[in-house]
Amino acid sequence: MTKSKIFFFISLILVQGTGQKKYSLENHAIDLTVDSNWEYQKVSDDTYAFKFKCDKDVAFCKNIVIKIIKNTENATVDQITQALIDYTSKKFEQFKVVAVKDGTINNRQFRVIDYKCREQNTNLGSTTLVTLRNKEIISIYFTALNQPAKNYVNERKLLFEVLKSLEIKG
Repeated sequence: MTKSKIFFFISLILVQGTGQKKYSLENHAIDLTVDSNWEYQKVSDDTYAFKFKCDKDVAFCKNIVIKIIKNTENATVDQITQALIDYTSKKFEQFKVVAVKDGTINNRQFRVIDYKCREQNTNLGSTTLVTLRNKEIISIYFTALNQPAKNYVNERKLLFEVLKSLEIKG
């Protein structure tokens, strides 16, 4: 069994063996349940972060950020997707879109954007999910190490395990 598979299975065991806590994102009718391996932080009135607790010597700790913004220009998912790709590509030393596709999580349609990037000699993988609700854009960002190469594929599985508990009302 490869080291990355062993790491993934150990991560799943750790995740399944810890207490769960449900967070309700204030005034946004969005709930997410995570285990005690994730630290919650309200960044602003429209941005919420969940950072995985990891060792201090790790180059980067995986995180989930949920952002809710008004869709004042009635942008379509296609327009939002392109704007996110354009914006994100400028944030990193290296950036490459891996896939853009539609997906369903808990009966809600999402646009799923996968990309890999590099910043300060650290290879990262990232997934952005976008959905519309009434006059709002809900975006979920997940970023994790992609070291060793292709490690992100296993990290991404943890994201979708967490998202099984995602509730977006309305």
